[in-house]
Amino acid sequence: PGSPSGNCMISAAVWFLIANALGRALPRSLRWISQFVFWTLLTLVAVSRVFIATHFPHQVVFGSVVGVVIAEAFLSTSFKRFADSRSAIRHVAVAVVLVGLAFWCYFSMTGMGMDPSASVNSHFVTVRNVTGCT
Repeated sequence: PGSPSGNCMISAAVWFLIANALGRALPRSLRWISQFVFWTLLTLVAVSRVFIATHFPHQVVFGSVVGVVIAEAFLSTSFKRFADSRSAIRHVAVAVVLVGLAFWCYFSMTGMGMDPSASVNSHFVTVRNVTGCT
């Protein structure tokens, strides 16, 4: 439970980029389809985060807005040239580096005695106390 919602932020950023790419590939009369799918998926993620009580509505809205802003910034900078390149090796290298950074963050936190899933565990305890489930 944080603000903004990371799930909505990442979903908005990634799906916005995908919808943008698909929209450019579709004929002009069908471009609305990619935007419709984007907003439908983002709405489903946001509603699910609120429904399972992991976020308040303002947190999912803020996360969604930040995600779209990040995607727009990505499209309007020099990263666009990188993203449009056809070099599969470059994309695989970036993916490997990002996965490596994620593992490094996780193992660094556990090495320092921190629990990366502490907020999730505390949420489950709260839900159990509120609902009476064991």
